[in-house]
Amino acid sequence: MAEDARGEAGFSLIEILAALAIFGVLTALVFTNVRGVVDRARRTEAIAQLTAIVEKAREESLRTSLPVSLSSVVNELTEREGSALPDIKVSEEIIIHPPGACTAGEGAIMLPSGVAKFRIRPITCEVFF
Repeated sequence: MAEDARGEAGFSLIEILAALAIFGVLTALVFTNVRGVVDRARRTEAIAQLTAIVEKAREESLRTSLPVSLSSVVNELTEREGSALPDIKVSEEIIIHPPGACTAGEGAIMLPSGVAKFRIRPITCEVFF
């Protein structure tokens, strides 16, 4: 802070520009970190929903004693719940058989930040990314 010829104190243009530059850099760092946290939260939510869908398909297979297609369960839930579900694409037909075991397969969940690919293990129907 400098005094001018009249003895009044104030900030120079250079000091104000330096403060704005520092503020801009800090804002950019915070925004990047917040966006990463939001993306991870969306992915975690999508994983939980996919795991619930696989479990629902297993329950349906055990209840009816018939094979159940995972993509048919995804389509049914998407129609019922609309946009509450993430966009899930199953690239291979994954069938869950009556004892609760399933065929191996893979797919992808479309998220605003990109695509999260997943695989389903045979027999146990575990979902992993």
